[in-house]
Amino acid sequence: MARKTTDTRARGALRQSTPHGSSATRVARKADEAARPVATAQPAGSVDAYIASFPPSVQARLGKVRATIRKAAPKAQEAISYRIPAYRLDGTLIYFAGFAQHIGVYPAPRSEPAFRDELAAYAGGKGTVQFPHDEPLPLDLIRRIVKFRAADNAARSAKRTEAKSPSGKQGGRKPRAKATRSQGGRPRA
Repeated sequence: MARKTTDTRARGALRQSTPHGSSATRVARKADEAARPVATAQPAGSVDAYIASFPPSVQARLGKVRATIRKAAPKAQEAISYRIPAYRLDGTLIYFAGFAQHIGVYPAPRSEPAFRDELAAYAGGKGTVQFPHDEPLPLDLIRRIVKFRAADNAARSAKRTEAKSPSGKQGGRKPRAKATRSQGGRPRA
């Protein structure tokens, strides 16, 4: 009997090596469907179109996530990036995506002490969090993540601006003098 695995190539091999309709094939197919976004294959041109591509129950949940993000960061620019809704404010603020079994939010500050315990209750990777459809959405947690990310982006933006300013102690470059014939260089145009 074939061994269970999460590698997609191995799942394909498992499907080929088992009779059509076997339980191993159905398990592998369900794993594929759960990992795949529910949306259609056509890329969305707007966040409205992205949300509209989902079933009504998921649309309502995605709409709540969107409203929470927009309320927490009203100056953020909304866009589609990597085929999912993205928000930018002094850099990338947050993404969210709908899936068959959950809504994903990226990036999630899992290593931050203020969020560590709350985010531990949800599945996800190092910088992601998955909110299952069969549980209430933690809108307050999403709001606090957005506020945290906005403050973090603003601080990083301020540091970059400070480093680029010529009056600042760091990063200010002296203008380069033009070479002249008397200095042995070629004249610049």
